Parts: sequence; C-alpha cells; structure tokens
Amino acid sequence: MITNIECDKISIKAYLREELKEYLRTIGDITAEEIIDIRKWVLDGNSVYDNPYSLYNESGCLMDFINGYRIGVDMSENPSDYSWGELTYVWNTGKDIPF
Repeated sequence: MITNIECDKISIKAYLREELKEYLRTIGDITAEEIIDIRKWVLDGNSVYDNPYSLYNESGCLMDFINGYRIGVDMSENPSDYSWGELTYVWNTGKDIPF
C-alpha cells in the first residue's frame, strides 16, 4: 500500500523530471558531462532552477543548474579569478578575517 507521503514523493519526482525535459529544450548547448550531472541532480530530488553550489546572480536570484554549475566549475579551476584582494592575502596568511 502506498502512503500519502510516498505518493507525494512520486508526484514531486515526476514533476522534477518534466521540469528537466522542458529545461533541456530551452537551455541550448549542453555537454554530455552536464547532462549526466543534471540528471543525477534531478534524480536526487533537486530542481533545475537550483544549483549545487547555491550560487546567486548579481540580482540576488538563485542561478539555475547549468549557469551555477558552469560558474562553480570555473571557480574551482580558476580560483584567482574569484579572489577579493586583501581577503586572499588574509586567508593565505592564516590571520583572522576582520569581520
């Protein structure tokens, strides 16, 4: 017997799969690796309108998966592009951040 909670989980997962299909139709170019990662993301119960790094755009809105994913990968590959001047120096010297 399926409980209401199990039924709700099934409904949510079905909704997320449909959301993924629509998203993939609108996103444009996407790599094979990104497709694998976004499918895993959705199978884990996450929305395509969220990202694994909880990154927000300059307007303060949560980035969708592909944009957040791509920036997250770039941040890990090019950390110096995302440093904050003195903060990098403070971090590398082990001194306390002054806030």
